[in-house]
Amino acid sequence: MQPAPMTVEQKRDYVRRLAEGWRAASADQVATVRARTEEEAWNAANRLLNDWPDVCKQRTDTSGLVEQQRLFRKLSGG
Repeated sequence: MQPAPMTVEQKRDYVRRLAEGWRAASADQVATVRARTEEEAWNAANRLLNDWPDVCKQRTDTSGLVEQQRLFRKLSGG
């Protein structure tokens, strides 16, 4: 059985919560990057430069947000 279609209000609420989540995730990423020591920042930059060809090979048909999150996790050491 398929779920009932969303109402206009449900769609608006979904988009609003999605935007709030995006802002919160972005703020968390900025705070994480700003909290890095100089050595951690240099190491992250070196990882990105050294791993960039592999990152490019892993691109898929996913959205840019998904790709950005993967790259951020890689730079965060996760």
